[in-house]
Amino acid sequence: MSMPSLSSLNFLSSWGGTPTTKTLPLPPKVSYDQPVLSLHAESWENVGGVSPTAPSTSASIDDHDGDFVDVPDAGTGGEDDHPSILHNFQGTLPPLRQPSTHPARAAQQLETDSHRKARQGKARAPREQSRSSTITFRRELHDAEVDAVLKEENDGLKATVRRQTEETERLRKKIRDECERFNAEKIASEGTFKDEIERLRSTLQQNVRQVDVVTVERDRIRRDRDAIVTSLTAENERHKATAAKQAEEFKAALEEMNRDRVQAHSDLHKLRKTLDNYSAQLEGSFMHNEALLKENKELRAKVKQIPDLIRQREALARDIEVAREESSTLRKEYGQMTALLDDRTSELKGAQSFLTTADAFSGTEVLNTLQRLNSEVLQHTAFIAESMIESYMPDKALMKTEEQVAGGTRVTGVIGRTIVHFLGTKKHRDDPILVQIAFQAYFAHVLQWIARAWNIGGDETQNRLIDDIYEKVRDTEAQAISGRWRALTRSNIPRRQHDELQLTSLLTTKILSGLVDILLAAGCNANQSELITALSSKFSDKISFLVTLAVRVNKIVGEDVTSGDLEVLTVPPASLFDPSSMEDVYNEASSRAGARVLCTTDLGLRKRVRVSTTGEKEKQWVVTTLLKPKVALESVVEIMDD
Repeated sequence: MSMPSLSSLNFLSSWGGTPTTKTLPLPPKVSYDQPVLSLHAESWENVGGVSPTAPSTSASIDDHDGDFVDVPDAGTGGEDDHPSILHNFQGTLPPLRQPSTHPARAAQQLETDSHRKARQGKARAPREQSRSSTITFRRELHDAEVDAVLKEENDGLKATVRRQTEETERLRKKIRDECERFNAEKIASEGTFKDEIERLRSTLQQNVRQVDVVTVERDRIRRDRDAIVTSLTAENERHKATAAKQAEEFKAALEEMNRDRVQAHSDLHKLRKTLDNYSAQLEGSFMHNEALLKENKELRAKVKQIPDLIRQREALARDIEVAREESSTLRKEYGQMTALLDDRTSELKGAQSFLTTADAFSGTEVLNTLQRLNSEVLQHTAFIAESMIESYMPDKALMKTEEQVAGGTRVTGVIGRTIVHFLGTKKHRDDPILVQIAFQAYFAHVLQWIARAWNIGGDETQNRLIDDIYEKVRDTEAQAISGRWRALTRSNIPRRQHDELQLTSLLTTKILSGLVDILLAAGCNANQSELITALSSKFSDKISFLVTLAVRVNKIVGEDVTSGDLEVLTVPPASLFDPSSMEDVYNEASSRAGARVLCTTDLGLRKRVRVSTTGEKEKQWVVTTLLKPKVALESVVEIMDD
């Protein structure tokens, strides 16, 4: 009987990979403490804890039911510290080869047959007694051989298990070292990765913030660029239209001047022809005189003819003198005509630029600009009123201070006594609409003054003087002359030493002071300096924008339109409401004849054109209302109370 082959276990010596963590069954537990049995010991049948009647558990690893089995440590005799790692190697171990005929199982089978036959022999004795003795003797001989084989196999299995245990312990130690190294590397890597992740997260947050800032700045630059491009495009189109009109006018003037020059050259050519004729006649007279001299020589003999010849010669001399005088006169006239032509040419150039009636802006463009100004005033005054009343208006009415009374007095002459009275007697905390209307009235007054002023920011005496002079020019001259005079005067009038930014700042400060007076009259509980500081910090840019628009309207109606006089209109407070010349901003049912105007909220526009300088004065002018001014009536306060 041959020993089982254990060559399949040699893979452990060549295996060098990293074990996985998969849990696999271990080989059966084998004890090294079993005593060596004698050939005929009765306990040999229970080798390694295997009873003759129990199924064999050491014949093959494949016969194991898969339960986890501890293998004793060959070096220490204790239990394994890493059963899961050894369990992984269990799945990779090849099964042991089982002998073709297992001696213990054969002995067990023989023993079972022997007992069965013995029990049967008791019933048959004495007939089978001799046969039974023979079988018993043979069985004893066979058991001796089986004992020898089992001992030899048991020794081989112990050696094999010992080698496997030593190899497993070596691998366990190597695996333990690898696990410790992996754990150390894992801890170090986790610390490094955490620091790197925190640094990357901080960098990412900074980049996100920078991207947000750059995005906001890019959007602002885009909006500014689009606004500038739009403004420049519109300005360019206007310049193109103006240049085209001026080119056409210059072309017409040049053609007229060329026609005059051609006519002058034609007259000069005729004069030159006349002079040439006189010169030819003079030369003919000289030649004729020579002929006469010849004849005089020939006729000297003729004494009777000498006095006649003398008289003829004297007459011819006189004719020659007359011809010379006429030639000199023609030369003088030619020089005078040439000088006169040059004077008339220069005068035509100046008159052509002065008498042109082409407008740089149409009435529609001026109307759109004024409507935009009214819209901006409405939006800004509503926002300013709501913000300031919410911040500085007390919940309960208090006694008027001297500063509040002074503010109401200062603003009365601008927006009217009635609205100032209502500002001081009504409550504005819940509804600041009356304060907004007062703001609109103040803006309408100041912006109309800016739009109509000859010299913005200049002396009012100078403005009134120029206005009186222009009224006389407009009443006596044609529209083209008066309009051109107005445009030239506006563009060339001496101004104070203020640039555009300084002028805008000066006007903005003036408007802020008026708005503060209105707030004081309404009962705000802050002093004048605090209100000016609050308004300036929040709304100075908006007010500067409105001033810029008003200055633009001043230039358009004063310099760019000469075909008529554009007048920016307001309605004085306490005037009777006239629906033909004004418009009720709130469309009240009481806006009928007899209603009184509280104040002006939106500017209007009117065009006056002089069509004739003769006849009745009323028929010399054509007046067109392009935009009615909007007003708030005194009855609006009663509606607010209701």
